[in-house]
Amino acid sequence: MVGDKLSDVAAGHAVGAAGVLVLTGYGRGEWEYHRDGQPVKPDHVAEDLLDAVEWALARTATGARA
Repeated sequence: MVGDKLSDVAAGHAVGAAGVLVLTGYGRGEWEYHRDGQPVKPDHVAEDLLDAVEWALARTATGARA
């Protein structure tokens, strides 16, 4: 699951998927201001959507769940 809010990451985790937070949109503010106080931690923090896709493809190539 890729999103720009920590709630997006939580939704991905709820269905057994990896959660990626992108720093575009609301993402940078979410990460800078809320990362220490949130129980949900992203599996990856991506600069942008391309970074998120490359991370997911790399995990898929190694057999990990993306």
